[in-house]
This record gives sequence, structure tokens and C-alpha cells, in this order.
Amino acid sequence: CDELDVESLCAPLVGSSSFANSFTLGFALQKGLLPVSHKALAGAITSHGLAVEKNLEALEWGRRAAADLPRLRKAVEAAQKGRVSPGEVLGGVTSPEDAVALRIRLLREYE
Repeated sequence: CDELDVESLCAPLVGSSSFANSFTLGFALQKGLLPVSHKALAGAITSHGLAVEKNLEALEWGRRAAADLPRLRKAVEAAQKGRVSPGEVLGGVTSPEDAVALRIRLLREYE
């Protein structure tokens, strides 16, 4: 298994490596390693009340890393070089809602 330096991925994506725990939870959740649902985990982060938006963002980036780590690493590399944001490298898809909207658009174009 490839070693994952969560802090170096998290900092350019969320703005700080201090959200590495939420990123790691998202990664583990997406891999099916946690006995909780996404909704339950997001609810726990929200009810905790500290840096909710950033922690939820880190959670989603962790899930994205679990789904396509090589692509995410390219996005981070581009962001670190100051060329573009990670979201731009990923086609503007930075949330599950964006992913659904993209898939709907692609399906409609296919028809």
C-alpha cells in the first residue's frame, strides 16, 4: 500500500494541515473502513461546532483522495505551483453535488 502524507495533501486543499484528522476520516469512510455513514460523520462534525465548514471540506477531500489518489495528487501539485486551484484541476468538481451535476450534464450530452 502506498504511504499517504495526509498533512502535505490537506494543507493546499483546505488551507491548513490542522484538518488532517477530518481528511483521514473521509479517506477511511470512502474505503469502507468505518462502521458509520457519511451522514452520521458529517452530522458529528457539524454538532461539534468547531471550524465546521473546513472540517467538512477536509472530509470530502479525503473521500476524493480515496477514490482517485493520483488525480488528487496532481491537483495538489498544480495548486502548490500556484497555477490553479485543486478544484480547477478536478474539472470544477469539489463536492458531491458538483459531481452529480457534472454526471447529469455528461449524460444529457451523450443522449
